[in-house]
Amino acid sequence: MYINEENLLKTIKILNEHFSKENTDTIANVEFPKEIKYKSNEWLLYVFYSCLLDYGMRSIVYHKNLINTYHKFPCIFNPQYVVKNFNDDKEMLFNIIKDNIHPRYPNVAVNKWLKLSAFLNQYENLLNKIAML
Repeated sequence: MYINEENLLKTIKILNEHFSKENTDTIANVEFPKEIKYKSNEWLLYVFYSCLLDYGMRSIVYHKNLINTYHKFPCIFNPQYVVKNFNDDKEMLFNIIKDNIHPRYPNVAVNKWLKLSAFLNQYENLLNKIAML
């Protein structure tokens, strides 16, 4: 999917509808680190990053790896930090993602991470976007 504002707003609307329901047992949930406050802006950013590389295969392992990566490198889940620090030095981000998240295609994963970060960096607070929907 191409990232643009229309797709972002659709995705946020779907996430908002999903997570505002009391019973979400029929839909897969995104696991996230316990120290992230549920429905906070940080949580929403984490959800976007976690969905980015989840292809449904070995999903339990993937989410465990992602949470462990968040504990070691929380900065890579911050779009401003990623844009500022990794656009010119992709190798460091590549090593973090490859050695901790273990995606099948690390080069593709890094490129997706950078593109998503650049797009999310345009919005100071994604929760404000939800409030406008």
